[in-house]
Amino acid sequence: MKKIVMVSLLVWTMFSLYAKVHAADTTMMNAVFKIQGYAYDNISDMYVLKQYGSAVLVADNMLLTNAHVVTDNNDAFTLQYEACQTISDQEPPKCFSTLQLMKYDKNSDLALLQIVNPSSNMPDPVTIWSGRLDVGSNISIIGYPANGGQTITTTQWTIAWFENNYYKTDANVDEGNSWWWSFDSAGEFIGIPTFVVNGQTTLWYIIPTDTIKSFLAWSIGTTYKVKYATAFDKWLKSTYVQQEKTSVDNPLFTTPDYSVLGLNLDLIVEKKANNLYNYSFRNANDSIVDMISLIATDNVAVTRYISSVMKQLKESQLNPTKSTKKIGNTSWTVIMFWDADWIGYDYIQTSSNNKTYLEFTVLVDKEDIKSDLADLLAFVEDTTIKKSSIKPQPFNIPIIKLSSKRDISIVKWIRNEGLTINIFPVNGKYAADVHIDIWEKWDTLRSFTKQFLEYYDGLWYTTKSETSKYPTKASVFSVIDENDTMSVNILGLKKNWSNTVFIHVSAQLTSESTKQEVVTLAYKIFGLE
Repeated sequence: MKKIVMVSLLVWTMFSLYAKVHAADTTMMNAVFKIQGYAYDNISDMYVLKQYGSAVLVADNMLLTNAHVVTDNNDAFTLQYEACQTISDQEPPKCFSTLQLMKYDKNSDLALLQIVNPSSNMPDPVTIWSGRLDVGSNISIIGYPANGGQTITTTQWTIAWFENNYYKTDANVDEGNSWWWSFDSAGEFIGIPTFVVNGQTTLWYIIPTDTIKSFLAWSIGTTYKVKYATAFDKWLKSTYVQQEKTSVDNPLFTTPDYSVLGLNLDLIVEKKANNLYNYSFRNANDSIVDMISLIATDNVAVTRYISSVMKQLKESQLNPTKSTKKIGNTSWTVIMFWDADWIGYDYIQTSSNNKTYLEFTVLVDKEDIKSDLADLLAFVEDTTIKKSSIKPQPFNIPIIKLSSKRDISIVKWIRNEGLTINIFPVNGKYAADVHIDIWEKWDTLRSFTKQFLEYYDGLWYTTKSETSKYPTKASVFSVIDENDTMSVNILGLKKNWSNTVFIHVSAQLTSESTKQEVVTLAYKIFGLE
């Protein structure tokens, strides 16, 4: 039996009848949109990007896509959607509006979404072709593959056969290159892929236009009746305002104008209730500046955090060296690290009156050091914490409330991964800091534990399951690495309002006798003691 592999949820596919597609490239590209799916995250109190793909404009303000592109990991329609308009093959698409899911049909794998706030320069809808392609017809693909970068991509395939009302193509691609659209040389739309079969050869199955026309005529499919999330629309509009800014403007820190350095604001993560921020900047050479705000109990916590950063870099064989730099009234710890291809700097502001700190990570390809490094480091050094910023509340966080006086902690957000808390023990009984990572939701504690055990097994570490005091709410296992260093891992569940959150606590141990203390601390974090 053929092994059918559903095409990856990250991209779309688009096709054309003839190799002479270039004359209609502009028309076709303008009709191709990128769509992005978001899920609401209770932990960060924001919407988090989960997946992206492509769509085509088939009517005024109506985009057509695969049904499986707009479903979550459980094959349910729980996501909120964003429309991004293709400008040219030289520029990333510009995101501008939310999308309302109007209709879907899982059997034909099609979905229709409406653009809520159309742009002022919407292109004309595509012309849907009538007829059937001949075997051997050349087709061109236009869309946003996972390994195609930020701009639109075009490539060539051939129609191999027609079977069970699907076209088949001889596309030799990986699963990350899924979901494109088809057009002929006149810009007429002719089909959309739905899945790929892998065997001795790779064959894509494409939904032809007669099925698509029936779907668009509302003769098949289910009308989507879930209430539209106006909160998502409001949140997206606030991010669009941020995208137009030439400087980061918030109550925590002042920054120079990053646009003069050719930097674009690539990511914004904000937890304003606790003064937690994460901004990521990127330039044309893919040099990166990642800016993170930290909340710490005191300067000792930051000092120990710096030591843990050094340790992790050494374990990764990235040759770290540490120094201190004074810029005006601001002191920075500077950690330089590198490998064969790139060089990095980690800047950590080491003094603060309000327990709020800044950390910057600068990554530059060695080929671009002369053009990028000086400007990027100057940008970092010119960024300072505002003296008038509101004093944060370090542990006023829905998931974690710590009261232990013997442990000192530091809190931060890392990109879209959620909350990370580093607990540095004052009493010295732990060999290393305790990491508490807030993870996305698994189906069960058992599946959550299995995921971690498989990860450590893949590293050839020795794992051993331990007896848990709360077996239905927490699991405990030990890990011994290749250096015979032991760590204890506690995986637990915690209710956050109506949701169950999965938390991972880990710590390296000096001896077996310290294990129970770490486990007890984890139970307290889970709210079990």
